[in-house]
Amino acid sequence: RRGKEEKVSLTRILFDTVLEGNMEDILIAVDLNDRPLRPVPKTEAHEKCVLHRAFSVILTDGQGRILMQKRARSKYHCGGLWSNTCCSHPLWGENLESAVARKLVQELGIRTVQIREIGRMNYCYNLGNGMSEYEYDHIFTGRYEGDVTPNPEEVECAEWMGMEEILESAAKEPERFTPWFIQMIPYVREAAEERKDIELERLPYNLSVCKLEDASQYTAFDAFHFLAKTGEENSLVCRTEDVPRNALAREDGWKGFRVRGVLDFSLTGILAGITGILAEKGIPVFAVSTYDTDYILVRKEDSGAAAKALEEAGYVVS
Repeated sequence: RRGKEEKVSLTRILFDTVLEGNMEDILIAVDLNDRPLRPVPKTEAHEKCVLHRAFSVILTDGQGRILMQKRARSKYHCGGLWSNTCCSHPLWGENLESAVARKLVQELGIRTVQIREIGRMNYCYNLGNGMSEYEYDHIFTGRYEGDVTPNPEEVECAEWMGMEEILESAAKEPERFTPWFIQMIPYVREAAEERKDIELERLPYNLSVCKLEDASQYTAFDAFHFLAKTGEENSLVCRTEDVPRNALAREDGWKGFRVRGVLDFSLTGILAGITGILAEKGIPVFAVSTYDTDYILVRKEDSGAAAKALEEAGYVVS
């Protein structure tokens, strides 16, 4: 009986909202593990402090700048404050990727950008006037260098800002920013650092991954190779034509990409950013690192798709 009444009640909420022309106000109430519980009207979520699903987008350019927006002063909370590129909620029955695409177009006129999730956070703020914001927030990043057309009903203005400028301003005048943006700054820093003009170079040869009894029969030490020894095994990555005869096991058919330049040890997220993009496309990855840089290996048949995915994400592949 109770379950039937709850189902009727939820149906009534959705039906009444559709009649009023406010379907966009139905959000997704969740628990602390982000499991959906029920549809909840936006006003109820904010007036009764109901935990609901949300997302935040951080777009960067090739210089590591962040696309920031100043919220329209007409917004019913946090109007006139600076925040990250875009923040909003998926609708009941809508997935996160579709919601992000919808709001980027609606708020900023951005139609083509590849995004990926880099983190999640919960926050709860008292916004005053009987309003609160209690969200399970999915944080996405992507690289974008196209046109931006702010919708004045949503965004007063949008500007590309450097990380140092953001940090200095947030430290001196945190009241100029939305409260969730202040909490999000570690993710903003990660997004800014991982994509500064990163170029990937295709390696021109076919590669093999091998397991060796020992390295006594490997002779191509002047050619490209990685040789690793642990307490359990000896492993070798090398050109296919250089695989030694005493290999205990081998996997052929790999292609490689090298991250160009010297990567400072203080940089974070470089390898994670690249492998994350490929993982989203279902492309298996084998990665190795040197003192100066990183190498990413993919199956030969996946190399074209891998290059395309990375280029769509803003990387330069040569």
